[in-house]
Amino acid sequence: MTNNSSLEVPTNFTIAIAMESDWHIGSGTGRRGDIDRLVKRDRDGLPYLPAKTITGIWRDACELLVNGLDDSASNAYFSKLLDYLFGDQPALAKGAIAISPRESALSIRAAHFPETLSNALKNKPLLKEAIAFVKAGVKIDHETGCALEDHLRFEEVVRGGITLSADCQLQLPEDTQLQQLCFALLVASTKFFTKIGGKRRRGNGQCQVTIEGVTTDEWIKWLGDYLNSESLTLPIIPKVAIQSHQPKAGDRSEGKENSWQTIRLEITALSPIVIAKRTVGNVVETLDYIPGTHLLRMVRRQIVKYYPDFATSIDSAIAHNDLVITNATIAIEQTQSYPTPFILSTEKIGGGLLKGAKIYNRFVDDDSKATQLKAERGGYLTCAVNSDSLEYPNYQKVEITAETHNIVEDTVQRPTNKTGGVYTYEAIAAGTIFQAEVRLREHIANSIGQTQAHWQKILGGETAIGQSKKDDYGRVTVEVLDDKAEPNSSPKPEQDVTELTVWLISDMLLRDDRLRPTNNLDDLRKQLEAKLDIKLKLPEEKIGIARSHRIDSWQVRWQLPRPSLVGLGAGSCIRFEIIDGELDSAKLTAIERSGIGERRAEGYGQVRFNHPFLSESLSGLTYLKPSDENKPQADPPPNLIPFHRYARIIERAAWQKAIQQKVLARAKDYKTLLYIGIEKDKPTMSQLGALRSVLGQVQNFNDTDQAILWLANVLANKSRSGKWLSQSLGKIRLYLTEAHVIWEDLALNLEPITLTDTGEDELKQELWAEALYALIDACIRAHKRDIEKKQSQDSEQTQIAQEVN
Repeated sequence: MTNNSSLEVPTNFTIAIAMESDWHIGSGTGRRGDIDRLVKRDRDGLPYLPAKTITGIWRDACELLVNGLDDSASNAYFSKLLDYLFGDQPALAKGAIAISPRESALSIRAAHFPETLSNALKNKPLLKEAIAFVKAGVKIDHETGCALEDHLRFEEVVRGGITLSADCQLQLPEDTQLQQLCFALLVASTKFFTKIGGKRRRGNGQCQVTIEGVTTDEWIKWLGDYLNSESLTLPIIPKVAIQSHQPKAGDRSEGKENSWQTIRLEITALSPIVIAKRTVGNVVETLDYIPGTHLLRMVRRQIVKYYPDFATSIDSAIAHNDLVITNATIAIEQTQSYPTPFILSTEKIGGGLLKGAKIYNRFVDDDSKATQLKAERGGYLTCAVNSDSLEYPNYQKVEITAETHNIVEDTVQRPTNKTGGVYTYEAIAAGTIFQAEVRLREHIANSIGQTQAHWQKILGGETAIGQSKKDDYGRVTVEVLDDKAEPNSSPKPEQDVTELTVWLISDMLLRDDRLRPTNNLDDLRKQLEAKLDIKLKLPEEKIGIARSHRIDSWQVRWQLPRPSLVGLGAGSCIRFEIIDGELDSAKLTAIERSGIGERRAEGYGQVRFNHPFLSESLSGLTYLKPSDENKPQADPPPNLIPFHRYARIIERAAWQKAIQQKVLARAKDYKTLLYIGIEKDKPTMSQLGALRSVLGQVQNFNDTDQAILWLANVLANKSRSGKWLSQSLGKIRLYLTEAHVIWEDLALNLEPITLTDTGEDELKQELWAEALYALIDACIRAHKRDIEKKQSQDSEQTQIAQEVN
């Protein structure tokens, strides 16, 4: 068996997709009365190839190769290897799945324009428009072969000639033969990856795919030698890992319960993130934060990866809630934010917290004389607390986007209800920055720290979070802000108080005396009494506002919903009266750090007690509009870049559009006709037609000899020259002998439509003949319309005169 050890399998690699023809990746939307189908664009406004599209087409290409290797046998070795590479397809399964679906070993990200070109186009909107053009189409009746009436449509199509790049990641076991075989299949299948996008069977989407830094022929030769080897032994495909991990209880150090070490994490969304909230029809809604549940697995994986001896300690900490990971909420001015308290209301006509409306705290403020109020729902805020007073909160909402996808059925090659059809993902927008806290008991953190100082840095790096994280969604980067930091907490009372206000900054999961999930406030009161060693009661009025929140999820293996998590929702505010005992600041701090209720390790049960924002009047706070002076100013993108083949394509298209718009505007002006030398019946239409025919044969500025000779012959012939105005032929000769004149007359604004450093000079030479012909042709057509209009008016007047007589 041939084994070329020099062929190394990369873990991370980039594929280059060279679009050899025009292409269309639809967004599923259009512009009413204009375009029926728009192309999908990224956040920079540029067309791109979604990862799901690339994955589906690449899988189809690999299936062609695998079908030949397995000799069309179903469930053969290479078919299983294909499922190992691209993952199982549970949507195609019939009935319940016996084992959990296999995850894909190959992760593919979206393919975007080259970074240099993308940056250069940021301040060039006209060039962005020139990337795509509108193409007309019709629907053909399959019986008659003719176009159907009322079926004309217009589709946006991206110009070909661009090479897009997509990052890929391959996670394979340490088996060298399996690694090489999997990678060889991927490399060889790129030969079948020749079309992508809509209408690819009708000329669109022709492409060529290569893996950067890899010689395709070399890997294909290796695959042929490997499979034709006499001593061929195919490597074993790993089975689906059955996750039966249950954290063990272990021992605890009760004396150190209130000592914590906090690690602050900043999470930046590199791509949209889908955190499934619920499914409504074919729309998957998303949460506007990252739950600690999604971060817990990442934190445990990183710690156990670098410090495997501490696996039992970490599992025990999770089981005992000695490791707490808070929800990652949007960062406002580099600070972790809190869910907006439900107890807040704003004047309805003021525009809410986002626009600085007057705030009312319904625990304290008298709102009886206020104008119509509106309860604040959604969004996050940070509460600045000075020693003297409160400041108006910084408020922000998370940007949510929506993308439509589909599942194509192989037999009919289009989405159908059988495979799920069309569906939409709501997602947190790319570029959103979150912050979260990892809290670990001090004795556990110190035991890890004895192995290596600054161990917290291992939690940073790039990872994937949420749903559909192997392709278009979930790519994030995690940064450890500092090694040690005190958790955010409420200022504690310095004197005796008679009330306890509770602000839930995450969902809280409680159980009643019968161990049933509950959102009853009496059950919360009982837990607080037990932890604080005091007696509480709910007041008769101004109890607060509490809402329940339900989180649903799906068991893919069983094809059934998981049990719902129902509890008190984040933002709930409850007021209790203290009837016996006194508040202990240390106990309040301990509860704020560890939380209340179940699943605290995942961020549930986070609270704030007696926060000034809920205990003081807010109606007098003044909104200060944020100043733009302190905002970091991004470096402006470069105006010009070195020559780029695709940049020249869109430059040329933008110039051609600008020329057409300019000459049409100029031709409407009668002064332009006089300037060129066209007036009334001079020159005659036959002479103008001859001029247009001659100029149509001019290809460039060096190809004007025949046109100049034609002008000379006209001047030499008195009968023909008499049909022209005296300045006409001289002006046209000036156009043909001085290249700059046409551009001076058109006076185009070239800066917005020029991208390359040599673009202006080269395109003026390339499009000189086109610009000259367009101007003369537009003027002749305008002159022709004026003549026909005058003839029509004269005919009407003659007819009226005859009727009068």
